[in-house]
Amino acid sequence: MTDFNRIYYIDFLRFLGVFLIILAHSNPPFVLFELRNFDVSLMVFLVGMSFSVSSSKYKSGKATFNGKYFFHRLKRLVLPVWLFLTIYFLIENIFFKVDYKEMLSSFLLISGIGYVWFIRILVVFALLGPLLLIINKKFGDKAIFLICLISWMLSTTLSGFYGVNRALDIFLLDWLGFLPLFALGMCIRESSRKVLLSLVVLLAIYLIIKFCDVGFISFQDYKYPPNGIYVIYGILISTLLYLVVSYHKFASFFENRLILFFSSNSMWLYLIHIPFVILCHSLAIIWYLAFPFILFSSFFIVYIKNILIKKYFNSVGSFVSILKG
Repeated sequence: MTDFNRIYYIDFLRFLGVFLIILAHSNPPFVLFELRNFDVSLMVFLVGMSFSVSSSKYKSGKATFNGKYFFHRLKRLVLPVWLFLTIYFLIENIFFKVDYKEMLSSFLLISGIGYVWFIRILVVFALLGPLLLIINKKFGDKAIFLICLISWMLSTTLSGFYGVNRALDIFLLDWLGFLPLFALGMCIRESSRKVLLSLVVLLAIYLIIKFCDVGFISFQDYKYPPNGIYVIYGILISTLLYLVVSYHKFASFFENRLILFFSSNSMWLYLIHIPFVILCHSLAIIWYLAFPFILFSSFFIVYIKNILIKKYFNSVGSFVSILKG
């Protein structure tokens, strides 16, 4: 049954993002690993797009951003992660001695078991989103473009200091380069397709000139922190994908139950895939076996979780919303 309030191409892009992140964590061959290096950028881009869609009442002035809004956003992002980590470390404690420094780092979304750092990026943009929306409303798209350009230049300039000061990494460098992607997602649905196509062409030309000048450069080398060609590639592919999937003739293609499942459960699929990635890495399982194992194991557990929630917690409440993600 069609839900006319859903934007199905966003569901497809979120499905694609989760799919590619799991693929990346399966250690695929170098070429495949490089080509999919827009996946995290795409997810940040989608956070911006989803924020824009969900904040329509704030744009119209019917509601204001306040402490209740920020608390709600933090609760939706952080509490599912903390619940997952609690279960993860309880199970780990049965078989191994828990590293409490690793556990604390995980709960603080710094590094820890790895992979949870991305949730911290989402928290940052949950806090910055309203500010960018206010700036956009007051000063227009040119102000947002200027902020994006400055953030990209600053992240590229400061990338050489990454790892020198952990506080600088956590509070600035880890997320600064992603700001253009969030802002692009926030504004893209109101942008003309001609402008977006011109952006794609210009960024493609920039990358071609860059590669012709200095030879091949790995996008992955510019991911930590996100800067330079990593951000450019993310913007290029995210915009190109948006132009393709938002084309009206493709609309019905994305009304798919599997796509909707991945999109609606993206947070829990991301979290549940972590222990399977760690297991595959520890056993050195080759990527074409690891990838389907991680993907289907994560899918199965989240599917069973949803069935149990529907059976035993078929009500609306804070705890149920955390379990649903």
